[in-house]
Amino acid sequence: MGVRRSRISVAVAGVSRQPVVVIDPAIECHYGTGYERSRLFPGGRPSLEFVRSMELLDRLLPPPPAQLLDVGGGPGTYAAPPARRRYRVHLVDPVELHVEQARQAAGSDPAAAFTAVAGDARGYPSLTSRRTRCCCSGRCTT
Repeated sequence: MGVRRSRISVAVAGVSRQPVVVIDPAIECHYGTGYERSRLFPGGRPSLEFVRSMELLDRLLPPPPAQLLDVGGGPGTYAAPPARRRYRVHLVDPVELHVEQARQAAGSDPAAAFTAVAGDARGYPSLTSRRTRCCCSGRCTT
């Protein structure tokens, strides 16, 4: 029986009031390759996963403008299309590279602007708002 690892949010006493996200080094190594940025567009074409996910979001989300929290949003692939449709999108991801890539994506198209932060969404204040819709586009572990 192996040890199950997960993301853990910890506060560093005396250093910062902001929580520090600690993730399994194997997960960090995998996502640190940058592969996730192009995974949903093999050969430059949208994958079936991306197309179907966008269809479901279009069908299930309330009409814009609404607030959308993209948990585990990676490089922002799923955040940009709703932002273009006037949703207020906020992305949270534990991988710093993903957050950097998401901020680049948000800044490259003013019509698709959204915010992105590194962190653990389990303690994110918007999750308690009845007006916020949550989209878990990443693999969530507990």
